[in-house]
Amino acid sequence: MGYIHTFVFLFFLFSFIPDLSAKVVYINGPTGDMVYVDVGQNLTLDTNQKSAINVGYWIYGNTVISLWYPGSVHITPSFAPRGGMNNTSYQLSISSVQLNDAGVYILQGIKPVYYAQYTVFVEVPVSNLTLVMSNTNPIEFTSSVILTCTASGSSLTFVWMNSSSNATVNGLVQTKMNSSTVTIQNVTRHDVGPFYCIVSNHISNQNISSIKLNIRYGPSNPSITVNPERTVFKSGSVISLSCFADSNPPASYKWIHNGVVNATTEIFRLSDPNPRDSGNYTCLAYNSVTLLQASATRAVTIMDPISTVTVNAGTPIDMMNFTLGCNVSGTTDYIQWMMNGAPLNASIRIVFNDNNRTITFSPVELYDNGVYQCEASNAVSNMISPAYMLMVYYGPRSLNITSPAIIKAGVSETLICTTFSWPQSHFTWFFNNSIVAYGAEFQTGPLTTSQSGNYTCVAHNNMTNFSETKSTVITVIDPISNISVREVVTPMLNMSFTLSCDVTGTVDHIQWTMNGTYIHPDSRMTFDSSNRTVVFSSAELSDNGAYVCEASNAVSSMVSQTHTLNVNYGPWSAYIVGPSISELGSNVTFHCSSTSQPACMYTWHFNNSIVATGQTLEMNHLPLSRSGLYTCEAYNNVTKMNTTAFSQLMVIAPLTNVVVLPVNNVNAILGQPFVLTCSVDSQTSSIYWMKNGMHFVPNSSVSFINNNMTISIISITHLDAGLYQCVAFNLISNKTSAGYDLIVNFGPEQPIISGPSSAEKGTSVIFNCSASSWPASTFTWYSNNSKVADGPVYKTGMLTGAGNWSYSCVASNNVTGMSSNISHQLMVVIPMLTLQVKATPVIPLHSVNATLTCETTGSYNSVYWQKNNQPLILTEQMAVSKDNVSIYFNPLQSSHEGIYHCVAANIVEQQFSSPYQLIASYGPVRAQISLINTKLMCVALSQPPSVFEWIVNNKIIGTSNEISLVNIIPMGGPVSCKARNPRTKVTSTAVFTLPPGTGAVPPVQSNFSLIVPSTLVVFVHVIANSFI
Repeated sequence: MGYIHTFVFLFFLFSFIPDLSAKVVYINGPTGDMVYVDVGQNLTLDTNQKSAINVGYWIYGNTVISLWYPGSVHITPSFAPRGGMNNTSYQLSISSVQLNDAGVYILQGIKPVYYAQYTVFVEVPVSNLTLVMSNTNPIEFTSSVILTCTASGSSLTFVWMNSSSNATVNGLVQTKMNSSTVTIQNVTRHDVGPFYCIVSNHISNQNISSIKLNIRYGPSNPSITVNPERTVFKSGSVISLSCFADSNPPASYKWIHNGVVNATTEIFRLSDPNPRDSGNYTCLAYNSVTLLQASATRAVTIMDPISTVTVNAGTPIDMMNFTLGCNVSGTTDYIQWMMNGAPLNASIRIVFNDNNRTITFSPVELYDNGVYQCEASNAVSNMISPAYMLMVYYGPRSLNITSPAIIKAGVSETLICTTFSWPQSHFTWFFNNSIVAYGAEFQTGPLTTSQSGNYTCVAHNNMTNFSETKSTVITVIDPISNISVREVVTPMLNMSFTLSCDVTGTVDHIQWTMNGTYIHPDSRMTFDSSNRTVVFSSAELSDNGAYVCEASNAVSSMVSQTHTLNVNYGPWSAYIVGPSISELGSNVTFHCSSTSQPACMYTWHFNNSIVATGQTLEMNHLPLSRSGLYTCEAYNNVTKMNTTAFSQLMVIAPLTNVVVLPVNNVNAILGQPFVLTCSVDSQTSSIYWMKNGMHFVPNSSVSFINNNMTISIISITHLDAGLYQCVAFNLISNKTSAGYDLIVNFGPEQPIISGPSSAEKGTSVIFNCSASSWPASTFTWYSNNSKVADGPVYKTGMLTGAGNWSYSCVASNNVTGMSSNISHQLMVVIPMLTLQVKATPVIPLHSVNATLTCETTGSYNSVYWQKNNQPLILTEQMAVSKDNVSIYFNPLQSSHEGIYHCVAANIVEQQFSSPYQLIASYGPVRAQISLINTKLMCVALSQPPSVFEWIVNNKIIGTSNEISLVNIIPMGGPVSCKARNPRTKVTSTAVFTLPPGTGAVPPVQSNFSLIVPSTLVVFVHVIANSFI
């Protein structure tokens, strides 16, 4: 089917090309958009329409500014100098937009129907902002201020800001929406700002530097600060009074004390003040602009500090009245008494007088003792007196003499007299009414019995003037000098014996102890009248122990040396400690013991012969002959008694060789019986078996016989494999055999052949044969019933004939005596040699039927195709043959172009052809020459692209697609452009005629259009032609 096309070439003069350096606004949005543009910007309206609009036009207001249809585009002359349209995308462009460019732009598509509308607003950017205020120094509550903002631009909007927030519209700050002025009525100090205005339109915004109002106000809220901060000050202090009032400009100050102005500064200092400087201080603040004043007053008191504090007192005597006084120099507001660092409070006995200056104790007591201080204070100082230590005088009381009533003759004694008294009392000693000493202690010197008598102590306190007397009676006696314990007869078990206490000196009393405990008469033990002897009627072992006798009188006592009593007895219950079994060649020790006092003597007998004496029998390197009965005899040479003990010894040889052996050295074969035995070189008491280090016990298929000496396996399996050991025991040793590794021999099972099932003729293959077996099998190979090789691997010779071949592998086990075989089939095929893609025709042409064929030699099973290295997908106007060998293009199109492979496969291999690049060649179609500026341009539709030759007067003058008129005009005559397809060899020629040397516009020629400079557009030539 053919279509009629009209070609119209439209060109702009180079002098009207827009300034591309200007800012460009590119609009690409939905229909109905509103577009805001700066004056002077470049604007492009894009419909975002992807499909072609063959016939359509752009309208601005009621004027068509652009019209197009196939082969022709028209631009309205009034729009052309700054406007243009892209013929492909239909974008409308306006350079250096002006205010009169604002309005509605409509794109109307006729074929196909399409509609898009844009409303364009052109605005002048904001500039030249100024901000002016009507009053630069307003006064609070009395002045008003007007702020005015001016700016250049179009469609301006004003927004007023106070700091970072919108200016508040209320009774004091007044403005209207979008107003360029703000009025502040009766300003306050809080209206200081900063104020600024923001001016904007749709395309820009600006804000001017902020301004602040200098509002005059105050003074208000005056205050006085005292440093240091207090109300009463010590004389001589440095006092600083500071005044501050909120004021603009800053206030001036006056200080007034008792009606007199003392200073005119913000800070007033008092140096070395005294109590006369006390009073009210007033600060007067004044603002010279607002003419207002305010004042504040602060009271200040000056006071002298306390200089001395002391405590005075009388003489404190227990249970008598007593007074303490506090002497203070200086003004005193308060006096506090302390005892031992804690405040002292009044009570029934303690009374404070004269504003706490005195304390009266009625009466004073001992527990009033302590450290007393008084603390005096006023508003600027306090002082504590030095410590006064109160010690109440008392005594003497509770006089006492410390001394023994009876004293040993020849001993010096110290008599001590004590009493409760403060200060300490003085002491005097009397013996039988005669003074013998002074002081609390009286040292007698060595006493004799003649110095027995009455001793008296007198105590006197010089402060209280009290005295007290105490007497005691002392008797002097001679001491005991010697004492010991003696056995009258030797103590024998169950016989009578006596202990005696021998003493030198006067004895008042004798006491016996056994093992540190006092003993008393009982049914077996009696004492004489003085306790000097103890008689035991029948000695027992419980009588053994440490005996001591103690003799005493009024001044002394003496204890005898310890006498150890041992009742003689025995021997009893002899026994032997030692082994009953011993290893041949070892050392043995027997030890004999018996209960006896004194210790026994021991004799050893073996087989009725004396072999040793002493409590221990040692024998080294025992032979077997030392087995037998051993006797120990124990004898007490005091009691003259004896006893005997016996011990039996057995000497045994140890186990040295234990081995696990198979019966008759038979190999273990799967499914057959098998027997293991434990061979031992010595006598055993027991045997047990282990398998793989674990205790092994009989089961349904394994039995133990001959006292566990033999293991019998009925039918051996793979589970019976493992490491077997037997462990033998006798009375002195055990021995574990070395491991016997039981390996189950089996097989061969069904062999397996690994290797190819197909191969190409002329090659060789390798087969591997394997079979499960122990020990490993031997292998034999057969082909067509003939032996061809031994071993698990078989490599064939060169395969010579196509078809099926059979190979067999026989596996044999030399231990089990069994064999097994398997066969393998090999298909031998003829190999593929070549594979290529051929095209029919040899040069495929666009819109002409074409065929690609996969040509191969050798055998194959299947063929498939790839395009651009992907599996081929058939599209319209494509088909393949039943065997996939050929592809048909009916006809060939540009979409069919690409790189094609054919792939052929058989059971052995898969082979790819070399790539074939399919090109749908056409053209060249209608070569055309265009004049652009001073050059001729030659174009022609072609695949692959054409090559060009420029010819003048049968001479080639150029080989590119363009040539300069400078080279042509001098030559005159027609100029030919020949376009040639390098693949199809087809050519097409266009001719351009220019009179020699004139530069005139040439007449119209076939297949030619000329672009001529003009103020807008010149239609040169319209040619109707069909294009299929």
